[in-house]
Amino acid sequence: MKFRHFMYIVTLTLCSASLHLAIAQESQDLPSKHGYRVVATGTLGGPNSFLGFEGSRNINNNGTLATGTDTSAPATPPFCLNDSFVGHATQWRNGVITDLGTIANGNGGTSWISDTGLIAGLSMNGALDPITGQAELEAVLWKDGGPINLGTFGGTQSMAGSVNDHGQVVGCATNTIADAASVCMGVPQATQSRAFLWQDGTMRDLGTLGGTDANAFIVNQRGYRTTRVLVGRGSHDRSQYFSSSWGWLAATDRCVQHQRSWRDYWFGSAAWLQ
Repeated sequence: MKFRHFMYIVTLTLCSASLHLAIAQESQDLPSKHGYRVVATGTLGGPNSFLGFEGSRNINNNGTLATGTDTSAPATPPFCLNDSFVGHATQWRNGVITDLGTIANGNGGTSWISDTGLIAGLSMNGALDPITGQAELEAVLWKDGGPINLGTFGGTQSMAGSVNDHGQVVGCATNTIADAASVCMGVPQATQSRAFLWQDGTMRDLGTLGGTDANAFIVNQRGYRTTRVLVGRGSHDRSQYFSSSWGWLAATDRCVQHQRSWRDYWFGSAAWLQ
């Protein structure tokens, strides 16, 4: 499985020669045309670094960048997240990249950074889901230079969408109730996925609009949350989710990319107000 559904490669190592030439030409014009310059933020010895999913916030108003960054250690199938290297959460500021690590046995990435420097994301925990066989993920908050495992509602998966300046984290987490239609941040699950609000060590289930599942994506400074809620299923293609995920190819014992799609979900939008 993979967090690639949410992420974009920010290094240029795989670009074609023609693209390199185009970027080089554009870079020569940047000072006069745009007043900014391209800065390579580096890695932890691996080839790539990654931003979060579409709509995530990876740089704050203080100029600190939060990314998932490859180390030089190869990822051992099936524990592949962004690519075939183990990734750690990192922060970059004023030319210095800092390794924030992951939870035990982790391979992690980031989705949000607040102006107070709090970083939300996820990490593998080294275990396999006994039903789906995919690597288990845990929502993580990086605070004071280290990771905090936010846990689940008794299930095997959770992912953090964002965190505000006060340390309130929202995302999705699975429980123990079987649900073939469950999706957490675009990744299919075997049990219900519920929107959560985590604060001061407590994870709260935010409920649904009458269906079985919900995901929370963004929380503002006042604690208001925006979500997408699964309110039913149908035979019509109301909405379609895609996830490009990293799995492992047994014949070659390496990480490979594959794509899956989900149809027949009825979605509604909701906001939780405090």
